[in-house]
Amino acid sequence: MKKFMAFSLVLALCTGLFCGCGSQKTVDESTVYVQKNGKITAVDVEAFDENSYSFDELQQYVEDTVAEYNAGHDKHSVKMKSLKMQDGKAVLSMEYQTAEDYENFSGTKIFVGSVAEALAAGYSFSQDFVKVDGGQYSPADSSEIVSQDGYKIVIIRANTNVEVKGTIHYTSVRNVDSVGKNTVAIRPGVNLLDLVSSEIEEEPGTEEPGTEGTVDEGSIDEDDLLEAQENEMIEFDFGSEDSVEETDYTNVYTYIIYK
Repeated sequence: MKKFMAFSLVLALCTGLFCGCGSQKTVDESTVYVQKNGKITAVDVEAFDENSYSFDELQQYVEDTVAEYNAGHDKHSVKMKSLKMQDGKAVLSMEYQTAEDYENFSGTKIFVGSVAEALAAGYSFSQDFVKVDGGQYSPADSSEIVSQDGYKIVIIRANTNVEVKGTIHYTSVRNVDSVGKNTVAIRPGVNLLDLVSSEIEEEPGTEEPGTEGTVDEGSIDEDDLLEAQENEMIEFDFGSEDSVEETDYTNVYTYIIYK
């Protein structure tokens, strides 16, 4: 998808293929679903002007890019589940066999595994964390996380929503906008502790808003994805490690610890 996003960006600059990028906050979202079996499903939605570019050519480009990647890996490494038009938007649903496939194909840095495996891989737990308990947040020391067994972790460098198959117990705070039972919203330039402090001052006792969700042990199916798409539109994200100018988005790793 890295090649697809780069291709889309060029077209956006040259022909106006995608219109209104970033102009509406309500659609400036992406969602990465980390499944129990290690697979990752990513859904992106972008405004699409069919008068400026052929949807069929776009679909062919995505299919060719997937085929090229799979030719050098397992044939099931990356799958385009669907690319369709919905209310004037192109809706792309991609499935990745592993987190490594997602990172290699999309260019988005990600780690999925246990806390112990993250430590062994060299990830630092020196940043600030919060403990998540029934919609309430409290500052947490990293020693609480690394000293306990059984925690899984997603570490991702992206401006996106992330949904996991489990209950979130801790997250890092930088660039974290809100935390639900199994979902984290990542936005550049915010800090979860600042948001919590502000809410406490304005409305004592009010819970931090989050996306509450039920824990489903199965894989993501089309009904799940369609429901998510109906609830919120998700824009393609053109930021990448190849950007000329580094930003909070490209520099910040978000830690999501869950069981």
